[in-house]
Amino acid sequence: NILILGETGVGKSTWINSFANYITHDTLRSAIAAGKDNAVVAIPSKFTYTKGGKTQDIQVGKKDPNEVHDVGASNTQGSKTYRFKLGETVVNLIDTPGIGDVRGSKQDDQNMDNILAHLTYYKEIHGILVLLKPNNARLGVMFKHCIQQLLSHLHKSAANNISFVFTNTRSTFYEPGETLPPLRKLLEEKNMGIEAVEKNMFCFDNEAFRLLACVHNGIVFEEKVIDIYEASWQKACEETNRMMKHIIEETEPHKVQDTTSINDARRIILGLSRPLQEFREVIKDTERKAEQALNEIKILGAEAKSFRDKLEFKGMTLEEESLPQPRTVCTHKDCTEVVSVGKEGIPMKVYKSCHEQCGLGGEVSPEIKGDASLMRCWAIQSNNHCHRSHCGHHYLVHMHRTYELKRVEKTFTCDNVKSQLDEKMSQKQKIEVEKRRLEILVAELKVEGVTIQKVAAGFAAFLKIHSIIPFNDAMGDYIDIQIEEEVKKDDLDGKRAARIAEWKAYKGQYEERKKILTNAMDTVKHSEEGRAHSSQQVKDLMEDAFKLKHYGKNIKDVYNKVAKAKEQAYYAQAPTKHLKGSSKINVIKKKSLFERGAEWTKKKVWG
Repeated sequence: NILILGETGVGKSTWINSFANYITHDTLRSAIAAGKDNAVVAIPSKFTYTKGGKTQDIQVGKKDPNEVHDVGASNTQGSKTYRFKLGETVVNLIDTPGIGDVRGSKQDDQNMDNILAHLTYYKEIHGILVLLKPNNARLGVMFKHCIQQLLSHLHKSAANNISFVFTNTRSTFYEPGETLPPLRKLLEEKNMGIEAVEKNMFCFDNEAFRLLACVHNGIVFEEKVIDIYEASWQKACEETNRMMKHIIEETEPHKVQDTTSINDARRIILGLSRPLQEFREVIKDTERKAEQALNEIKILGAEAKSFRDKLEFKGMTLEEESLPQPRTVCTHKDCTEVVSVGKEGIPMKVYKSCHEQCGLGGEVSPEIKGDASLMRCWAIQSNNHCHRSHCGHHYLVHMHRTYELKRVEKTFTCDNVKSQLDEKMSQKQKIEVEKRRLEILVAELKVEGVTIQKVAAGFAAFLKIHSIIPFNDAMGDYIDIQIEEEVKKDDLDGKRAARIAEWKAYKGQYEERKKILTNAMDTVKHSEEGRAHSSQQVKDLMEDAFKLKHYGKNIKDVYNKVAKAKEQAYYAQAPTKHLKGSSKINVIKKKSLFERGAEWTKKKVWG
């Protein structure tokens, strides 16, 4: 199972097609001789051939909705597995959408979620190939963003499985070229534990496959031209064999669960940061009220009637209320009403509704003021102000609300204590029992507060210890560049302002996520780092929080809300292609998990 990652436009799809041909045909001429009907095309490809000022569209393979060949568009739209079988050996190449998607950083994040969801169908990944172009001489924002975006989603245990594949290297003498120094500099600066050295670097030039595609489309080349690309084909076969030997012989398979676990940890830290903080505040408030009640009980003494009035203690908790559909609300002070809730008159903000059931739920980020997509809400006019008579405010103070965490009163009772209080006991005995009940309650709440803090620290420690890098700190600069480029463009469709507003809003969300993750990891102590050595320990931490007597259900409700964002995507796999196998490509099959530690099995030749 080989995962293929890289920047948009680096040539991942072309490389997969080339790989299939390298392991099928010894030479370029044998691939040509096999004919168009026997061509090995895993992914449809389209490009333009120009000669003497005349152009011709070159098309190989059948059309695939997962591949888009429009000019300026990112080709691969979703993750898809291409399965090749040679005898008893199966190689799964996992093609993925490129990083640096022309649709922006938000699409990059969605693409990474798609990749991670696709990987959940595998237990192990044997190789992770990061495809790069050989002519990137500068450690620029785009280069840093793409590399860090890829590596921030991988577990440290995947470091040895990472290889760097350089495409289009004929112009750099089949070497990594100017890309290698900035790559090594970035890996060293971020202390990733990854090296770019000869054993995990592989150089290809897939122009020979493009020539093959041209021939299959009726283009005739001189023999001396074919000779040039024949040498390129031979070199690619050698690199393919070296790469497969490295993946199979020199590395241990990476457990996919490790990588999915660190991404789960990141999601949980981000998703539960605010609710956890609120829970801690509510617990402190409840402790304070419990202590006040305890002092009052001491003063009451033998006053039985007053004691009974204080028997049931009113504390605070949070409850979730989901809305059937997203609601567009205005947060402007003139549209905000402060109302008192419960017997104690708890102040709560109530926002006026401008669109009760908004149909933009899938496009607008909930609970974020000023999402650019709100400009298309029914309540917002073309001047970006709400047309409702009670409102009239700018869309920037509007937001979507899907659910609310409300502070409400909760009655804490103890059945055991109630049964004791119902017995004929002296007034003094009853006071002592109630006093003890409240002391136990305060102690329980303090323990729950410590447990919640451990949960947050545990996830932060797990992410800090086990991720190659905890987050991509180059994304902010990358978004700034996208905004600058958008400003320079002509506003042909009249939507430039909306796109810029959406970029800025997304940068604000990124900065908030970065702050949450940074603060969470900065608070991790060395003693706490030792508590999160495995994904199972992290799961145990959350299970402990779910079991809390007073607030466990509330935390689980919020966690389930966060977990819905991690639903698996549809698994896409192309039909298996049975290949005969080149005599120059040898696959060495590693023994199973049950046989490791013994000698390597005998070498097995593909085909």
